[in-house]
Amino acid sequence: MRKTILTGFGEGNQQHRINGFELGLDNWVYVANGGAAAGFARRLPGKTADLRGHDLRFRPDTGEFETVAARRSLAGARRLG
Repeated sequence: MRKTILTGFGEGNQQHRINGFELGLDNWVYVANGGAAAGFARRLPGKTADLRGHDLRFRPDTGEFETVAARRSLAGARRLG
């Protein structure tokens, strides 16, 4: 069964979309923002975040998410910790 956790990401050139999903040691999934996505919305109503200049991380089990200061344009190694 497929369950949508987050929605609202920008589309376009694949280098400018969200990419590089990586499970961190802290059990958050880290995602690179290619720069084109202006924002995103949670599947449940209420919380949105502006991705300009930020990557994001989320918990697949709860849907909790937040922006992170680092920004990668394409998938690459992230320093965690």
